[in-house]
Amino acid sequence: MDSVKIAKNTLSLSGLQIFIKALSVLWTFYLARRLGVASYGLWANILALVSIFGVLQGLGTLNLVVKDVSQDPGVSRKYYGASLGVYMAASILALALIIGSGWALGYSGEKIILLSVAGLSFLCSAPGLASQAILHGHGDFLLYAGIYAMGMILYMVLGGVFVESGHGVIGIFLALCIGYAAMGIVLVWKTVRKYGAPVFEGSFSQARSLVRLGFPLVLSAVLVELILRADRLLITHFRGEAAVGLYHAAFNLVYLPREIVLIPFLTAVYTPLCAHYVKDMERFHRLFEQTCVMLLLVALPIAFIVPLFGTDIIRLLYGEKFLESGKILSILIWMVPPFFLACAWQNILIMLNRTGTYLWTNFSGMAFNVALNLFLIPKWGVVGAAMSAVITQTAMMVLLFWMLRDLSLLGFLKRIHGLTGAAVLAGAFSYLLAKTFPFAGRFSWIAFACAGGALYGLLVWRFKVLHGNEMEWLKARLRFLRV
Repeated sequence: MDSVKIAKNTLSLSGLQIFIKALSVLWTFYLARRLGVASYGLWANILALVSIFGVLQGLGTLNLVVKDVSQDPGVSRKYYGASLGVYMAASILALALIIGSGWALGYSGEKIILLSVAGLSFLCSAPGLASQAILHGHGDFLLYAGIYAMGMILYMVLGGVFVESGHGVIGIFLALCIGYAAMGIVLVWKTVRKYGAPVFEGSFSQARSLVRLGFPLVLSAVLVELILRADRLLITHFRGEAAVGLYHAAFNLVYLPREIVLIPFLTAVYTPLCAHYVKDMERFHRLFEQTCVMLLLVALPIAFIVPLFGTDIIRLLYGEKFLESGKILSILIWMVPPFFLACAWQNILIMLNRTGTYLWTNFSGMAFNVALNLFLIPKWGVVGAAMSAVITQTAMMVLLFWMLRDLSLLGFLKRIHGLTGAAVLAGAFSYLLAKTFPFAGRFSWIAFACAGGALYGLLVWRFKVLHGNEMEWLKARLRFLRV
């Protein structure tokens, strides 16, 4: 009975997260259409710099607090006080770094103001995020997710009002501050009512201990954000904000599989991987092979089919002004397969407590990406940035394969030819349909892409890429979703 309850709660939480993400995606499409290419690029540029330092919030202490509170609920109030102190201090640090980076990059007064308002959202969200750690420690995932969803809806509604009333980009960030502040107030109220008020006595030493443990992970997170977002800053410098708008439109779509597939899946398999590594290495290797195969099962058809219809996808979602983003999307989407595998292999480094290697790997990727962007963006603009992203993720994947070569984790390669062959044939089928029926209708590409996806599924089954237990697992997930 407990397992059924856990499964239903997990499904509810996943459904809520997908709903929030879907709203966020629709929100970005709305902003692109209402702001135009240049203003959308300005918003994306500010967001990129803010996001790089946004990972400093909590200084890597969230999972540490969740673990300790879940193991000993009696420490909740003490950890709540420590978490509030950490999040507020980290938010002030992040705000200072954001403004300082803006000055260092030579941003205008208007952009510094935008950075300041966007950075203030960290302070507004800090109490809510500290409350999240306590709620998650007690298993109140749905309570936090529900309040977070309401805060995001408030932000989008207010943001829409500000945009329609002519307040533009600054109105969007003001709405974000208000949404986070409202969310924080409700979360603190709920947390205090359920688990008691925070205790600040001795919180400084507790906070210092948590930060010391979390620092390597948060530093790695900053490096990951630099890998993913430094291109926006460099595009602004070399090509201007309109170019950033075109690039960001494509990047948003490439990022979707990460949010919808990669993070939930890796979260689900991480705990059993840890357990099997200690108790049963054979099961560990088998599960990790299945993890890589399942990730490629999704990533490869995306990489082979989406490039065929990049311009059509952009036209449908962003409008005619962003058509140049179609070419960028057709290149950038190729980062999905290596990115999926690199993230899975990085989880193994964390599992092995090889945080130094994890940090070094991300630093190497960041340095390589920045150097490549500095070379390619001046030559080829946003196309060069897209090429740099794909090359960087591929290099990161290869580096991780080499770093973990002693664990013999390449078992999935014996099945990759079947997956790749199915994806290539599916892409070729979609391409032939598009070429054979070029005047079938404005949205016929959707049918062609779906036909390619259907053929891919059929070929995966025909080539027997998935083992029997994996097919049963997929069928069980589908049956559960229909219940």
